[in-house]
Amino acid sequence: MQPPQPQRGQQQPQPFPPPYPQSYYGPPPPRGWSTGKIVGVIVALVVVLLALAIIVPPLLNAANRAANPPNIQLTNTNAAWTGGCLFGDYPPHQATYTFTLVNSGGTGGYATVGFIIDDSTLTTNRYYVNAGQSQDETQTVSINDCVDHTWNIEIQSVTT
Repeated sequence: MQPPQPQRGQQQPQPFPPPYPQSYYGPPPPRGWSTGKIVGVIVALVVVLLALAIIVPPLLNAANRAANPPNIQLTNTNAAWTGGCLFGDYPPHQATYTFTLVNSGGTGGYATVGFIIDDSTLTTNRYYVNAGQSQDETQTVSINDCVDHTWNIEIQSVTT
């Protein structure tokens, strides 16, 4: 059996009203994201991007140094003796040594250069050489005797 059809001019029957008024249920839930959630997501993205901007470049730099280490060579070595024994003066006399450091590597690095007298290191100095660059250096040392010496200039270590 079908419910009776309303006649012309009559209203259709309404469903039962809720047992409590709308104000009892509160406003309907908002649709989409709240302003607070949007701000939170933006702040989180900014923090992640800042962290990446701080962390990634040093990691890339370290990887580049590992993949393209410095290759520093010593060229044009020379030593000149002055004063002291060469001229009949009392020691000390001085040795001035010159050399060129050449870095053909992909990264700048430090070269520790030693001035060797009779197979013993008299002095060392550390020099920084940029990638693909060369630089001339001069160093003077005092020697407190009047004996003939054999000398050498050598790179003792290279680091980044």
